[in-house]
Amino acid sequence: MVRTILMDSREKNTEDLEQLLKDELIRVEKLQLRAIECVECKRWYQANLPACPRCSSPKTGEEKELQVADYAGPTGRWAIERKTGSNFYGSLIDGQLHDQEEIGADVYGNRYIVAVEDTMSNVIAEHPDQAGFISAAQPYAQLVLGIGFVFTEDVEGMANLIKYTDKESEIEYTAKYSIKKQDKLLQLEGAATIPGISAQLGAQSLMVARTMRNLANYSVKDFEMIKGIGKGKAQAAFDYFNTDVAVEAVTILAELLKAKEAKKKYAQS
Repeated sequence: MVRTILMDSREKNTEDLEQLLKDELIRVEKLQLRAIECVECKRWYQANLPACPRCSSPKTGEEKELQVADYAGPTGRWAIERKTGSNFYGSLIDGQLHDQEEIGADVYGNRYIVAVEDTMSNVIAEHPDQAGFISAAQPYAQLVLGIGFVFTEDVEGMANLIKYTDKESEIEYTAKYSIKKQDKLLQLEGAATIPGISAQLGAQSLMVARTMRNLANYSVKDFEMIKGIGKGKAQAAFDYFNTDVAVEAVTILAELLKAKEAKKKYAQS
């Protein structure tokens, strides 16, 4: 059966990706992917929806609008912001990436994913003086903002991410368990980046833990309780969240963003 996803009509260099998606029986519908702010609850949601999914208030035409994603599910359940290595680095340095991530998280919850079509090592090789800052971006997005952040390496990896995200989104929303309205959705793609945990095991882990932040607090024994995760994989997952590198990376970026916000407030005063 052919599935449909949405692509922002302003997205460039999409021919190869569209063909790969077509081969997977995924049709691309092009339109301007915008987020709008609900006039009632002041939360952001996908503009092609007829009403706010949180409070059911219909659109009035007076909402604020922003572009926060390049690809999305037609019902607003997930979205991916696609970036090249150079685009990722530029938006990271000027602060645009963080602003985009915050609004994206509000619109799509844990189903908002920043996907860089490159490897982290390539980006660091281009900008070795900013290695700490670059390394901090992924754990900060996952552990502090609670969204997905993936390096797909190439266009094939990007196509696989889109296919997997769309498929898992439908499975998740038909599962027989409930979460509070304000809770964020399960961050499957983020879990898939943990060393020793595959995408499938990541899905299982998050069905239990609910969020990446909860997983970050798991002990080795907690990970071992998840079906399919043995002692070795449990230790690798625990180490990912507790190594000095991961902790330091999150701390570095948090401090830099704090300084950026202070500078912004000073300029406005």
